[in-house]
Amino acid sequence: MGGTIGWIAAAWPLFFLLGSKQGVEAQEAKAWIFILAGIVSFVLAAFSLTLPHTPPKRATEGVQKLAWLEALSMLKKPFILVLFIVTFIDATIHMGYFIMTGGFLENGVKLEPKWIMPAMSIGQVAEIGTMAILGVVLKRLGWKKTMILGILGHAARFAVYAFFPQYPGLIIFVQILHGICYAFFFATVYIFVDEFFPKDARSSAQGLFNFLILGAGPFVAGIIWPQLEGKFKNGDVIDYQTLFLIPTGMAVVAAVLLMALFNPPHQAEAKVEGVPAPAH
Repeated sequence: MGGTIGWIAAAWPLFFLLGSKQGVEAQEAKAWIFILAGIVSFVLAAFSLTLPHTPPKRATEGVQKLAWLEALSMLKKPFILVLFIVTFIDATIHMGYFIMTGGFLENGVKLEPKWIMPAMSIGQVAEIGTMAILGVVLKRLGWKKTMILGILGHAARFAVYAFFPQYPGLIIFVQILHGICYAFFFATVYIFVDEFFPKDARSSAQGLFNFLILGAGPFVAGIIWPQLEGKFKNGDVIDYQTLFLIPTGMAVVAAVLLMALFNPPHQAEAKVEGVPAPAH
């Protein structure tokens, strides 16, 4: 949630400061975006040097010394493997939102370019509220239902893109689903990994899923979505309905996979020890 607030705190002031500038003046002003980012990075790096020295603990007897191997070995468990596959699919869809929405808002919805960033940022504002209630939702709905809601958020948003581009107000309104898409799936995945992976392998497991969320998924998305945009483009017009039905279908498939095959034990401790959890 703190990261989301930081994202908004950086984006909105710069938008209003730069929105009225044009030409060379705008280019010079935009240079300060990179200068500011560089300064903050150096400040954070200096702060990091003041933190306590915390070397990794030595592996105890019987514990896998290579934690990343232990994390990978957890993929042998069906519910972890299913989550791994679904996370990759969802990460690819999620990055597709960032790749395609800007052009869609400008060319499909005919939104003025200066309002594209504020419109998309509505999702970030909604994300703050969604992250704040995530704990309550998890407690009431559980892992599976919460994650499924997060994935179906993508399906709902892209379905609205596909069928209702003539309603700019509705398109802007569904940006609030971004909070559900991110918090109910990705944030929940991070929490799930902390809960279900052995302590000595948690950091490596988080890295494994981060590889999907921030690496493999966006990498594949950067290839397939621009190619599909080109495939469905006729002159200057893109067939957005057909284009957006693809991520909609992918999200539905991912949700069905979770519903049918993702069955984690009720107790994380039972899973770690390899002992079936008691039925509830």
